[in-house]
Amino acid sequence: MYKCDNKKHCYKFKLKAAYKCHEQIVTIYLVIYHITHRCHKKEFLLKLVKGRQRFLHWLFQAKKRYDLSILNYIVTSNHIDLLVDAGEPHETISKSIQLIAGRTGQEYKQRKNRKSLELG
Repeated sequence: MYKCDNKKHCYKFKLKAAYKCHEQIVTIYLVIYHITHRCHKKEFLLKLVKGRQRFLHWLFQAKKRYDLSILNYIVTSNHIDLLVDAGEPHETISKSIQLIAGRTGQEYKQRKNRKSLELG
């Protein structure tokens, strides 16, 4: 495991899987990113169902728009964890996170009538 050069908390894992196929051993390497994105000031901004639903909406919009390969995800009350295929270009991951965090933050501000807030 090694930390990538991205400003976000991002780790790259190399997993090895081997299986026997017609008397040959086939080895598959899968490289994934584990991305952690926290809410602004570590606040619990995603504790309500509405906030988590909107986050998931934008996560799947990013998947459709940028063809992001999401392997798994979890949304907690103050951060999210994503497992993303590392074969994706960095621009795809970066644009996806910007879309998700930006739109989720904008919608949160509108719901709470706040003037400034960032989720990242």
